[in-house]
Amino acid sequence: MLYVVNRNRPEVSTPEGAAAMLREIESRSGAVATGIANNTHLMGLTAPETVEGSIGYAESVAGLTGLPLVFTTVPRNLYGHFAGNPGILPIDVHVRVPWD
Repeated sequence: MLYVVNRNRPEVSTPEGAAAMLREIESRSGAVATGIANNTHLMGLTAPETVEGSIGYAESVAGLTGLPLVFTTVPRNLYGHFAGNPGILPIDVHVRVPWD
């Protein structure tokens, strides 16, 4: 099970908060995480700096939990900024919010 983090969510905006949330999820679900997936974004406002600024955060979450950072997602249209970085996973966004 991958634990997906988004630094821009208030409940997990700090690495410590994200680690605590993971332990709560594991405790309540009985599932055990095996890695961290960094999916920090700002929906359509996501810029390369949004992703770049989240990698250290995700690495800190990984360190606090003892889990590997498996990958960091980036919208496909921004992937060119990260090409060659093996830790970056380009994704297509399919979720739409009601106000979008």
